[in-house]
Amino acid sequence: MMDIYLLLVAVAVLASPAAAQDTTPPTISNCPSSPVQADAAVGSTASVSFTAPTCTDASGVQSFTSNPNLGTQTTLQFPIGAVLLIEYTCTDNAGNMAYCAFTMHADAQGGPTVSNCPGAIYGTYTASQSAVAQTWTEPTGVNQQSRSHAPGSNFNRGCTTVTYNFATGSLISLCTFPVCLYAVGSGFPSTGPAGLTLQCPNVVSRINPGQSSTQVSYAVTATGGTPPYNYNYNPISGSTFNTGTPQTVSVTALDNNGNQATCQFTVLFVTVGITCPTVTSGASSQISFNSPTLSNFANSNAVALTYTYVDQNQQSSTQTIQASQPTHTLSNFAIGVNTISVSATDGTNTATCSFSYNRLTTGTGISCPTVPSSSSSQITFNRPSLSNFPTTNNVFCTYTYTVQSQPQTLTLSYNQQTHILQNMATGSNTISVTCTDVTNTVNTANCQFIYVRTSADTTPPTITSCPQNQVANVAQAGQSATVTYPSATATDNSGGAVQLSYSTHQVLHLTLAQLQSP
Repeated sequence: MMDIYLLLVAVAVLASPAAAQDTTPPTISNCPSSPVQADAAVGSTASVSFTAPTCTDASGVQSFTSNPNLGTQTTLQFPIGAVLLIEYTCTDNAGNMAYCAFTMHADAQGGPTVSNCPGAIYGTYTASQSAVAQTWTEPTGVNQQSRSHAPGSNFNRGCTTVTYNFATGSLISLCTFPVCLYAVGSGFPSTGPAGLTLQCPNVVSRINPGQSSTQVSYAVTATGGTPPYNYNYNPISGSTFNTGTPQTVSVTALDNNGNQATCQFTVLFVTVGITCPTVTSGASSQISFNSPTLSNFANSNAVALTYTYVDQNQQSSTQTIQASQPTHTLSNFAIGVNTISVSATDGTNTATCSFSYNRLTTGTGISCPTVPSSSSSQITFNRPSLSNFPTTNNVFCTYTYTVQSQPQTLTLSYNQQTHILQNMATGSNTISVTCTDVTNTVNTANCQFIYVRTSADTTPPTITSCPQNQVANVAQAGQSATVTYPSATATDNSGGAVQLSYSTHQVLHLTLAQLQSP
């Protein structure tokens, strides 16, 4: 019995070994790829959504929490430039831990495109390490403003958000991602450095002025995971969009192992445009001007500009010049206002505008009025005479003169037939006149005239020679006689001519008796 007992004990010991310790961390699936991003119009917020990750383990999951605690919430509102770091922690029944971290933020609609933004970066630390250096390939984009960390920087335990800031004017775009350091043996999600990530830059679709819809094709790039990749776009590439507002496209990518990554990007619509030059009037039949200003063409140097106008022989003239030429020259313009139509095209998009050139016969001219002297402080006169102005509808005349050492300026419309100036000083006043077509200031003419304001004369003239009393003899009373006398003479302090007048004198008829009476 002893031998049998011992054998049974030995068999029992060999058949019931101690349970093996569980050191395998749980598995987190569908960890969102950083950054989870959406665009917002300036002054508004963006609704940013993600698909919640899941956690599984053979021994069972003890807890699965997020920081901050989002519960079941997967959609958040973000103002432009706001960034949030979210970290999920899964613990199995054996105490093993796995992590999932990602960032969320909002960019400005129309902001610069950012490429090659890294996904979450995971690393480990040992008991003796409080910080570990981490590196990455930096994102690219125009007008980088700042970065929070450089590749190769030391990072403390836990998760730190790295932020790159790009801007075009006030429109900002971010690249954000977490750098996380966990204890050796921790589990990382499939979206880590070797996991599946998506690059989803915004798409810019160029449209013609007035175009209400367009077909847009796009493609995103997946990296990591196990190729080949299967992409699902919503809406599908090649869809037709209304061009009134930006459109959002959602993308899901699956690799050959079933790992999934998602992202969103915005289809932005920009209208190509052209601004025509302004050419001043002149007498030449040829004009030269700077190349028109183009906007939103994919490559301005590839744009051809076609000019069309009627020449001085009344023939349609067409000339095509590349936009890359800084100066453009057109010839054979007729006298008068010429309208030039311009069409700009790069083979895909087209924009148009028009401008005018007024060819003059000769230079503009002006003839000032003549205003006679007077003692008045106010003068009224007909407007100046103009010549060779294309039109006088928009001509204004500015009068400048001096009163008590202070300049006086008055601007009057040429449409007024009569012009009035006031506050003229005593003496000689020089009035300068400038008449200008305000719609085309090259049409300007100048002249001057003089007005002499005399002093008020209160001194009467002086009679310098007055005839003496005259006596006429008659034979008897009642008879009449003819009386003659020399003309009087007079002068005035003004130096002007003096008008003389003679009053009628009463003729007395006296009888001889009356003459003899005492």
